[in-house]
Amino acid sequence: MSSVPTTSSSQHEDIEKNLLLPKRIPAERPWAKVCIKIYRADGLPSMSAGIMGGFSKIVGEKKVFIDPYVQVTFSGQQGETSVESNTTEPLWNEQISFIEMFPPLVRKIKVQLLDDANIGDVALATHFIDLKQISDPGRNGFNPTFGPTWVNLYGSPQNSALRDVHKDLNEGLGEGIFYRGRLLMAISVEIFSTIQAAEKKPVEVLKGALSKLKLKKKSKKAKEKTKVSFKEQQQSQAQAGIPEEAEQPSEVTVEVEELHPLPENALGVKEEFLLFASFFEVTMMDPSIGTKPVKFEISIGNYGKAEEVLTKTSKKGEKEERSEEKQPLLEPSSEDELDVEVISPSTTLVQKSVTVNQRPEPTEYDRQCLLQQEHGLEDVEKLLRRPKSKADERLRQVLEEFVAGCRQYSLNADKKPMARPNNLDRCRMKSLPQNIILYAKRGLRIRRRLTRTNVKEKVNEAKTILSKLRFLAKEPQCSIPDILIWMFSNNKRVAYARIPAQNVLYSVVEEEKGKDCAKIQTVFLKVPGSRTSDIFAKLEIYMWLGVIKYVKNSTAELPEEFKPIYEKAQPSTRIPAHLPPSQLNRDDFSYFQLRAHLYQARGILPADENGLSDPFARVVFSTQCQTTTILEETLSPMWNELLLFDQLIVDGKKEDLKTETPIAIINIFDHNKFGSPEFLGRAFATPQVKLVDEPYSKPALQFFDIYKGHRAAGELIAVFELIELDYSGYLEPSVPHDVEPKEPEYLGDPRSGRFIVPEGIRPILKEFRIEILFWGLRDLKRVNLFEVDQPQVIIECAGKKVESEVITSFKENPNFTELVKFVDV
Repeated sequence: MSSVPTTSSSQHEDIEKNLLLPKRIPAERPWAKVCIKIYRADGLPSMSAGIMGGFSKIVGEKKVFIDPYVQVTFSGQQGETSVESNTTEPLWNEQISFIEMFPPLVRKIKVQLLDDANIGDVALATHFIDLKQISDPGRNGFNPTFGPTWVNLYGSPQNSALRDVHKDLNEGLGEGIFYRGRLLMAISVEIFSTIQAAEKKPVEVLKGALSKLKLKKKSKKAKEKTKVSFKEQQQSQAQAGIPEEAEQPSEVTVEVEELHPLPENALGVKEEFLLFASFFEVTMMDPSIGTKPVKFEISIGNYGKAEEVLTKTSKKGEKEERSEEKQPLLEPSSEDELDVEVISPSTTLVQKSVTVNQRPEPTEYDRQCLLQQEHGLEDVEKLLRRPKSKADERLRQVLEEFVAGCRQYSLNADKKPMARPNNLDRCRMKSLPQNIILYAKRGLRIRRRLTRTNVKEKVNEAKTILSKLRFLAKEPQCSIPDILIWMFSNNKRVAYARIPAQNVLYSVVEEEKGKDCAKIQTVFLKVPGSRTSDIFAKLEIYMWLGVIKYVKNSTAELPEEFKPIYEKAQPSTRIPAHLPPSQLNRDDFSYFQLRAHLYQARGILPADENGLSDPFARVVFSTQCQTTTILEETLSPMWNELLLFDQLIVDGKKEDLKTETPIAIINIFDHNKFGSPEFLGRAFATPQVKLVDEPYSKPALQFFDIYKGHRAAGELIAVFELIELDYSGYLEPSVPHDVEPKEPEYLGDPRSGRFIVPEGIRPILKEFRIEILFWGLRDLKRVNLFEVDQPQVIIECAGKKVESEVITSFKENPNFTELVKFVDV
C-alpha cells in the first residue's frame, strides 16, 4: 500500500502548471513588485465611530475624532499605512509594496481610507483603481503606472457611523453621493527578469522596512497581523532548522516602508477656480414632496456644502447658499413659472492647476466625434426597422466620419503641450494615437466588408469599437472633484446629481471646452442609493467652471434677454476682479409651440392579469405636461393623437437650439380604475426645431425606444416639432403662415379638445385581412395551483382583438370546433 506524500513542493509545482488561466495570460509569469505610494490626504470628514461622537455634539466640543490610515488590497493581500492621530489632513509618506506574479489575475486595486476607532475601524471612503485604465497590454504598450496625483474620494453624506443608511457607499458599494476628501498617491510596477531575482531579497529587508515604522502608530489589525506573521516565521524556522539569514521569500509578500515627501511644486502651481451656476427651472418633482418648499445646494469638493466642514486650516471660499422655492408639477394644467431666475453664489476652489492641455485625453472635438458615431449608429438601427431603407449607406457615412475624426486626432495629438506630465501622462500620450489609428483601420475594414445583407452584424462590430474608444477616452487621473447638486425638502437631502467637472470646465480654446460648459443643460436628479434609474426631479441649469482670471466669460454665453443683477459687496470680503451676478432678470421672451405627434406604441409591458394593459402616455416638456386618451386592453396602442403645448418659453440662444434642444419626456402608464396608474416605461425625444425665418417642412415619424429602468419596454412611433411663434405683430404670438396645418383637426368630438395627427405625418394605411386557424391547445400549465379547465385564446393586433371559442372541457377534448376566424386591420 503506497503512502501519501508528505512534501508539498512537487504538488505546488504541478498545481501551478495546471492552473486554468484567462485568455492571453502566459503560463510562465515573472514576479513583479507593485508599489503603492501614499503621500497625504486632505479635506477628510471629521467624524466619530461611536457614542462619543454624539456626546461631543451635545457638549458642543469641536474636537476632531478621526485617526485615519490607508488600507490597500491587491490580489488577496492587504497592506496598511501607519495611523495619524487626531487630524483630517494626515501626512504618511509611506510605500506599500506587493510581490506578485505579473500580469496579475486581478483587475482592480482597492484603496480604502479608515478611521482607527476604539469600537471598530470605520471606512471613511473607498476608491478602486482599474489596472486596465493605467496600463496598455498591447505590443507597444506600458506597464501599470499612476500619479503622483490626487484621487478624489466619495461616499455617504453623514459624518457619523451611527444610523447611517448609506454607509455601504463608504465601503465602495455603489456610487458615492458626497465628497469625502482626497488622497495623494502614486503606483509603479517593477518586473523582475527571473523568479530567482525576486527571491534574492531576504526577509531581513522586510523586517528592516517594518522596523522603520515602529515609531509610528499602527492600526489594531496591523499589530495582530505582525504578531501572527512573526510567530509563523519563528515556527517555520524551528521546523526547517535553518538560520534566519538563509531564508528566502517564495510567495507573495507585503512590505511597508517610508518615502521621501514630494517637493512643494511637484504637482504644479495652485490656481483659484470659480464655479458659477444659474438655476432656471425644476419640474417632474416626485409627488412625495407635495407642496413643501424645496431648495438646492451646489458644491465642488468641500466648497458650497451647507454644513460646516471642520478642518485644521482656515477654509477658503464662500459657504453661504441661496435657494429657490418652486411648486411641484403635479397636475397637467400646472403652468407655474418664475420671471426672475435665482443664481447660487459662486464658490471658489483652491485646487491643483488643471488646464485642459495638461492631460493627453481626447479633446472635446474628439468627444464630439464619439457622440456623432453614437448618434449615427442609433440612426442606422432606426433605419433597419423600416423596410427598403438605406441603412447601409448611412452606416458607410458614419464610418467615414469616424475614420476622419480619428485621423484628425492623430494629427493634433503631438501639438498639445503639457505642463508637468507624470509617467502615465507620457505613456498615454504615446499609446492613445496608436490605439486610435488601430481602431480607425478596423473601421475601414468594416466599411470595405459592408453589404446590404450584413448591416446588423457590422453595426454590432462598430458598437464594439465605440465602447473601446469610450473606455480609452476616460481620464484615470482626474484631480478636480465632481460637482454635486443636492435637492433639499424640509431641510433633508432627498435627491442628487453628480456631474463630472470636465463637462463644464472652461478653456480659451473652443475645442477643449467641456461639452456642457456655459450651456443650459438638463440634469436628472435621483434618489440616493436607488438601484433603478427613477427620476426624482428634472432640473434646467447653466454652469461654468474655470480659473478665476476668466470670470468675465462666465456669463458671456447666457441668452441676451437675461440681464445680470449685481449685489453690493461688503468691504471686508475679498472680491474677484469680475464679480459674478447674484441674480438674472429676464426682460424679453421668445415663445414656442411644441407639437407632439404620438402615433403608436408597440410591444409595451403587460400590466393586467389578462396579459394586456390599458395604456396612456404623458408627455412632459418644460413646465407643462399633457396626456393622451386611455386605450383599453392592448399592447400596441394606436393613439394617433397630436398634443399641443402652446406659448412655451424656452431658455437658451436661438442659434444653439438646433444642437442643444430641450428634451421631451414620454412616460407610459397603465390605467387602473381603482388605484394610481402603474408605470410601464419611459422614452426621451429631441424635438425638431423650426425658427421663424426658416422654411417649414413636414417631419417624418421616428422610432423611440421605451425603457423601464435598464429593461427594454417597447418602442414609440412619434415625432416632435418645436416651432417658434411669430410675435412681430401687435396681437398675441401666432404660428408662422407657412406651417401646415395652422389649426389641426379634432380627433372625434371637438368638445374633447383632442387633435388628430395631420395628414402628411400620419402614415397612409392599407386594409389587410388576417385569418387565424384555431386547432387546439396542449400542455397548459397550472394557474394558481389549479388545472386549466375552460381555456380561451385572445389574439390582439394593431388594437383589434380576435377571440377563440371557449373549450368547455379541456381534459375531454382539447381541440377547437370553430377553426377559422379573421380580423381586418
